[in-house]
Amino acid sequence: MALLRWSMSRLSAPVYTRVFSARYSSDKREIASVKDQGTGLERKEVDAIYEQIEDPFNMKIPEGPGGTRGKPTLVPSMFEERIVGCICERNHHGHQWFLLKMGPAQRCLCGHYFQLVEGSSTHVYEESAH
Repeated sequence: MALLRWSMSRLSAPVYTRVFSARYSSDKREIASVKDQGTGLERKEVDAIYEQIEDPFNMKIPEGPGGTRGKPTLVPSMFEERIVGCICERNHHGHQWFLLKMGPAQRCLCGHYFQLVEGSSTHVYEESAH
């Protein structure tokens, strides 16, 4: 008899109940907007769009005259070296890649000068935009 009870208890599956809870207001029916439900990077991007910031992730390539020996293009980095891509000619699709190290200004093959400075890329970009 004990064996029968043991085998019956193993055969019967436990019963689970699902509980569903929702709030419903008859006078307010709306779907949440992206601004209300967005999180993380999506939320940052949506907030930037509302604040009319064109480049929230600093993806734009800074344009301007090439750096000279006396006034090199400053490249921010939080490390001792950084890989830099120089667009040597305007409207050119190729890049000249080289390793830029902390210290004096370094010259690209095209003649532009770059210098690595300590700092965050967003901090320097915001300063140069003003």
